[in-house]
Amino acid sequence: MSNQNSLASPSDAFSQSIDRTASSTWQDCEAGVSIEQFTATIFDSSDRVFKSHALFFPYTGIVELSLEGTESKHLIPGQGVFLQANKKHGLVAKMNCSFLVIFFPEEFLCALGDTAPHRPVWQSRLIANDAYLNGVMQLLDKEIALRDHHSESAIKLLTQYVGIHLIRNYSTIKTQGVHEVGRPEICQIMCALEYVEINLSADTSIAELIGQTNLSKHRFLQTFKEVTGQSPQQYIIVRRLEVARHLLRRADLSLEQIARGSGFVDQSHFSKAFRKRYGQTPVLFRKQ
Repeated sequence: MSNQNSLASPSDAFSQSIDRTASSTWQDCEAGVSIEQFTATIFDSSDRVFKSHALFFPYTGIVELSLEGTESKHLIPGQGVFLQANKKHGLVAKMNCSFLVIFFPEEFLCALGDTAPHRPVWQSRLIANDAYLNGVMQLLDKEIALRDHHSESAIKLLTQYVGIHLIRNYSTIKTQGVHEVGRPEICQIMCALEYVEINLSADTSIAELIGQTNLSKHRFLQTFKEVTGQSPQQYIIVRRLEVARHLLRRADLSLEQIARGSGFVDQSHFSKAFRKRYGQTPVLFRKQ
């Protein structure tokens, strides 16, 4: 999807680094904002510098992230990264992945925060355990894929919500984030979430997940619920369904292949779980 304008997107260099199987683009050239939605087999965006700030959110797959002056980390679905304009970064994926990236000009974010006493100051940073932002990004992803006559207005509003949320929680106007992402137990839960993502199609046990941490079972389950809002079993099912939802956009895959590829025993179990969560069958979802 693209609006009537045709100004080149600041993501042009990023797009060239991607071996993609599907993509959608939305641009608001008046505001200077652009959004790229990709399903890719592999990409390497090492040592890149964007002229605009960028917000990157993966939905499937694992991305290796490196920010200027920091050690590399693994970015998993549910996490995001804010990339400061004119700073080097690296994003590398060696497996199938789907993601959304929004490019924000400095002027756009300053205009959203014009009631603040100072201009927002930004720094590249990992964004973890932010349920609000994750939810809005999923709505954006849905609207870009939907492409009906309401989507243009919806995307503009959602993009503004994201910008305001970033100003409130991730600029120096408010230096403290909405979550204590640096707590050691939360960092250990992130390791467990990464293990889930790598082994999403496997029958992963609670013991295996606890084994990725140094936490007791009680502390693990308590912190896991705090971070994700779900039990480990619920989280794994939801992640499998989210992966399957993205795979349904690929016409070359059968429902049985999607079911098994996302970790379900068979198509029947997949269809029941999908309908319970999304209120419709995979077949109907695919036809939209």
